[in-house]
Amino acid sequence: MSKKDHSSSKYLNSVKEAQEESKKKNKSNPKIDVDRTYIEPQQFQSKKT
Repeated sequence: MSKKDHSSSKYLNSVKEAQEESKKKNKSNPKIDVDRTYIEPQQFQSKKT
């Protein structure tokens, strides 16, 4: 992975890396990757207050 692909958040980077790994292992089940992306907006909303 290049630096451009990384988010500024280590947490989001780890989620993205987990998605990359699961894509390699579970090509027959892409829904797992889609569901994990919904973590991001909730994390940012909690920090805005």
